[in-house]
Amino acid sequence: MQQNKNKSPIFIVGAGRSGTTLLRQILNCHPSLAIVPESHFISWFYYKLHVYGDLHTKHNAITLINDIVSTDRFQKWSLEIGNLNDFYTKYKPNSYRSILESLYYEYAYQQGKARWGDKTPAYVEELNIILTLFPDAKIIHVVRDGRDVYLSHKKVPWGPKTAETAAVYWVNCLQKISNCEQLNSKNLLEVRYEDLVTTPKKQLTCICNFIDEKFYPYLLNYQDHVRDDVRHWKSQYFNKKITAQTQKYLSQMPRRKVRSFERIASKLLEKYGYKVHTPKIRGYSSSRVKLFMIVGRLLHPLYSRLNNPDSRIGSLMRTLNLHKLLM
Repeated sequence: MQQNKNKSPIFIVGAGRSGTTLLRQILNCHPSLAIVPESHFISWFYYKLHVYGDLHTKHNAITLINDIVSTDRFQKWSLEIGNLNDFYTKYKPNSYRSILESLYYEYAYQQGKARWGDKTPAYVEELNIILTLFPDAKIIHVVRDGRDVYLSHKKVPWGPKTAETAAVYWVNCLQKISNCEQLNSKNLLEVRYEDLVTTPKKQLTCICNFIDEKFYPYLLNYQDHVRDDVRHWKSQYFNKKITAQTQKYLSQMPRRKVRSFERIASKLLEKYGYKVHTPKIRGYSSSRVKLFMIVGRLLHPLYSRLNNPDSRIGSLMRTLNLHKLLM
């Protein structure tokens, strides 16, 4: 299929566990769109571009391409690049943007698609880099109730594991959006996960209009149009239709934890239309919230180890029945 280089690249971002994977899989079933798995490496190599020198030089460009395709994240794309000299000759990249585009376009080409996109939630914290490299990019920010984000993070070995650190993480992600001066109504669309799963046709029509693509009704049944290799990668997404999985915190999150989360995040919860259950709540001071953010980032690796039953310290915590102190 001929590549459409006249349309803007698409980036799906947001706090982790907000539904970005669901949206990626839906859009990936669009006949024109190829949305890559999480890349992460755009910012990694951006910060050390000086190491590679002038990318107009073939040797330097190929060296950078080789380093990118050697990363674990790129390997998960299952993209066959072949001989790097042939790849370079095909695309003739001479800048960091054109090198990235060559890899994305090759992914789209091998999927039989004309346009590429990227689903990396963490780029919500690197939007200045993304928009510097791709000023024409379309940013889709997926927002989910932070209390459900917290509960979802407790099911995986990464991410914040306490209500306070989860609130700080969630607030930080949303503030990155509001603080990015390069964003505006033309390049940013915010989609609530709750709206996506309760009114999918309306939301997907809005998304398709935003990225200038036609809406196809079969996107609502995306699980029937996923390739077998992708289906195997995250089977839990493809064995059921789009269903509303919202407000789990009401039955699964202790009230004291809800209160702790809301003391930090109540303003943003209300801003995005989420109900705050502790009226007239007295939030933490801005200085205290900043302290929570610093401490949360420092303690996150420790929390991960303490909550990992496979680690020695995590196993000891469970043996002594102390792990409940972290819940």
